Amino acid sequence: MEDREIVALLWARSETAITRLLERYGRLAQSVARRIVQNEQDAQECVSDAALAVWNTVPPERPASLRAYFCTVTRHHALNRYRYNTAARRRGDLLWEELDSLADTASAEEDTAALGAAVSAWLRTQPKEARLLFMKRYYLGESVAELAAFFGIRENNVSVRLTRLRASLRAYLKKEGIEV
Repeated sequence: MEDREIVALLWARSETAITRLLERYGRLAQSVARRIVQNEQDAQECVSDAALAVWNTVPPERPASLRAYFCTVTRHHALNRYRYNTAARRRGDLLWEELDSLADTASAEEDTAALGAAVSAWLRTQPKEARLLFMKRYYLGESVAELAAFFGIRENNVSVRLTRLRASLRAYLKKEGIEV
């Protein structure tokens, strides 16, 4: 079933829309959530919560890409679950510590939007392979080993490239006047 058909079912408030959504993108969303929360049961819960959120938000929204929309909603739910799971321990995960070192946490919504726009603008200046590496690591949460296998390079090479990308992003943010 095509995305536009699933969106039409969501607009019609048909209960089969969620089933079709999960059939089409459930495994991908599960993979995104699992990489973040690193727990199968929590990942399943995040996907279910995301499906419900899509059900509740699509009638006013009409996403251009249902795949991207569902994965983004799933990612937000997974990040919230991750924060909840680690709040008591106050221990960071290497993946998030890497990006946390770039800039101070934005306190206001407009600061977050400005940071997002700046990162997007910076990404557009990068070569395709660098953009793909950055997004697979920091958006999809893929491990260094997975990235090395995907790109056909050594893990050390991936780590070096990620370090250079973070340094480039830090310099760009500083040039744009965003606190680093």
